[in-house]
Amino acid sequence: MTTQKARETKQRIVRSTRQLIMEEGLENISINKIIKTACSSKGSFYYHFDGLESVLKETFLSVLNESLQPFSYDPSKPLKENVTSYFRELIQSAGNQNEQYALLFLFISKSFQEPSYKRLFQEMKQQIIEENIISKQVLVHAPHLVESLQLLDMMTLGVIVHTNLNPDHTELSNLVDRWIDATFEGM
Repeated sequence: MTTQKARETKQRIVRSTRQLIMEEGLENISINKIIKTACSSKGSFYYHFDGLESVLKETFLSVLNESLQPFSYDPSKPLKENVTSYFRELIQSAGNQNEQYALLFLFISKSFQEPSYKRLFQEMKQQIIEENIISKQVLVHAPHLVESLQLLDMMTLGVIVHTNLNPDHTELSNLVDRWIDATFEGM
């Protein structure tokens, strides 16, 4: 396969996996359904993925990065201001009930229900925390914050969940602002 064609095939398989998850749920997808939806072959599927688990990992990481796409780290601003902007944009984006947040929530919820998904997330822990597009930007400008990325990740997951549960985003924004103020006090 040519590099471009291979990349397009892999992206089509990931998009098809995502589509199937939204339409049928995680428990109802299979490699055969993914292949059919992607208009691909088993050979192409296995060229890119070891099996269902690896395509699910790739799909989750793709959705995670897509959900973080609107955010960027501004090195001209203090870290506290970057973190505040990030969470404000996250609350707004997650509050709009974008598909990617629904998928993230679904994947995370599944990890509490099924040991195989929990194991999958444990295997991806470093990728989720340190290798997403926001973390990479933060580490370029503030490499000393590598240990703080896990806290940022935990707060991000909390905000995604609570934005879904609490329609009053003003209250959530105020809570996050108080947490940021307490975290950055004395810095």
